[in-house]
Amino acid sequence: MSKSILVIGGTTGLGHEIALQAETRGYVVTVSGRTALTYNFVPGNDRLKFFNLDFSKDEIVLPSDLGLFDVVFWSAGIQQKGRFVDLNYEDIRRTCRIYLENPVKIIVRLCQNQILSKRPLHLVVIGSSTSWHIRKNESLYGALKAGQSQLARTLGCELPVDIPGSKILLVQPGAMNTPFWKNDTVNMTKFMKPEAVARLIWEEVDNQKVPFREIQIIRQSDGSTKREEGARIPHI
Repeated sequence: MSKSILVIGGTTGLGHEIALQAETRGYVVTVSGRTALTYNFVPGNDRLKFFNLDFSKDEIVLPSDLGLFDVVFWSAGIQQKGRFVDLNYEDIRRTCRIYLENPVKIIVRLCQNQILSKRPLHLVVIGSSTSWHIRKNESLYGALKAGQSQLARTLGCELPVDIPGSKILLVQPGAMNTPFWKNDTVNMTKFMKPEAVARLIWEEVDNQKVPFREIQIIRQSDGSTKREEGARIPHI
């Protein structure tokens, strides 16, 4: 039987590329995001499902038939840049909702469903190198990504006990050439290609044997990728 995959934040960027590669692998793919994606997937594919989830909203409504999954990718996010002192209340609330509050709601629900069914879950958390590489004008984003990473590490201890056979993979990628930067003037020509990063992630998913693993996907000067193992000490 084909494995069932959920990509939270799969309508654009790295999440979209992960979903594309899942489709080519023959998985049953469910994609959630702010918009219902209608391009870049094989037309008429009955193995592909969508549901809208806008994590920027104060209240989200999860599907009643959310279902069970073998692999869940947590990849939702937006860009947040600017001086800390210029943040307003809505900036703060919206960014916190998108990066932690609302994704945690759906992941708690997913884990509860998996526990009831005794079905192991492989949770792949897409963090960011900004969780440990301190970058100017990314204070709130960096704080939330660091929180997301620490949540993944803790789940690496808890989830395999609650659901034997479960695994957590924490991936911390550097900058990629994706729509994440659409409101920025940054030069993306030497940013990593999301399809290359997604391939590395799928290799890790396929080969992970231990309950928890953390990897870094580092951007090289020519835009190529370099995989490194383990956590990093925060530094500038």
